[in-house]
Amino acid sequence: MSKIRALAAGVAVAGVTGLAFIGSAGVASASDGNLYAYHGENFNNGNGASCAWSLSSSNWADRGCLNYVGSVWNNGNQETYDSVTLYEDTAAQGRGASNCLPRGHYYAYLSQNRETFSNGHTMYNNIASHVWSTCGK
Repeated sequence: MSKIRALAAGVAVAGVTGLAFIGSAGVASASDGNLYAYHGENFNNGNGASCAWSLSSSNWADRGCLNYVGSVWNNGNQETYDSVTLYEDTAAQGRGASNCLPRGHYYAYLSQNRETFSNGHTMYNNIASHVWSTCGK
């Protein structure tokens, strides 16, 4: 019986932890097919706006996120491509410095400069466009 209680407690903690993360992201838990970009780190809107796209964008100025992003999340679903390719330049659309972000993945702290484009430049406040894609294929 104690094993069952321990398992139930573990499931409850995991569920609460998952809900806490989803709440901090400020979006629905289900995949909605969008790419999200936030001015703040860790999906924080408190110090800036957020942007969302269901289609590719050749210029993030259209939503106020051009070169002004602290975190980004690919919340794509099975109806969208597997990945989204983020570009350093506007209108790159398949050429130029890029970074592939698989479906369901995110970069929460771009200011730590761990994530870079293919040319080695940091992604923090430096993303200008994106294309839904299948990276590496």
